[in-house]
Amino acid sequence: VTGVQTCALPICAGLPGATTQVIFNDGGTNLAGDAGLTYNKATDALTVGGLLTAGSGSITGDLTVDTSTFKVDSTNDCAGVGTTTPNSYAFNDPVKLVIANTGTAGAGNTFTIASGSTGFGQIAFANGTSGTARYNGYIKYDHTSNFMAFYTNAGTERLRIDSSGNLGLGVTPSAWNSNYNAIDIGANGCIAGRAGTSNTVDIISNGDRKSTRLNSSHANISYA
Repeated sequence: VTGVQTCALPICAGLPGATTQVIFNDGGTNLAGDAGLTYNKATDALTVGGLLTAGSGSITGDLTVDTSTFKVDSTNDCAGVGTTTPNSYAFNDPVKLVIANTGTAGAGNTFTIASGSTGFGQIAFANGTSGTARYNGYIKYDHTSNFMAFYTNAGTERLRIDSSGNLGLGVTPSAWNSNYNAIDIGANGCIAGRAGTSNTVDIISNGDRKSTRLNSSHANISYA
């Protein structure tokens, strides 16, 4: 090919010193700033200096990125972010992914799913690769209506917390007014907490607003 030179470089592992280097010089005199390969004879490790770009590749064995930024444990078939020993967190069944931040006392840890302002984020629990087995159970946050929902048994919604804090069990929460925080149960049941000085809790059934009312002084049966 015109303008391209190729050459074979003999690499002598028996040279004095702990390492052997191949440096790709860009034409300057400062070799320290050039990319290259360094082979450490003591540890049998090959280090790439500079940016490595590959169309595809396969790694046999462990993979370590910046000590503990990312670790693939090939022996235990798991990966860790922020830890070099992800398998140490295993319980019951083998762990597959660990996100750790244990270096600073009192520090927190965040796993973020970022979506658009009208999108949604989900965590799915699958037991197959087709049909509802791909999302047999899942957790969803909807950014359009700002609700969080939990789904089980072939992706059927079982629980929803709406943007006002109302909770629906087996049903979408009703549109209660600002005087209530409510739990809707099934199609016709509800437990509603009423704001104000009475500290009242209404237990409503049959969807007709007949209720058992509990407050700070007594309990009675009343019609709401």
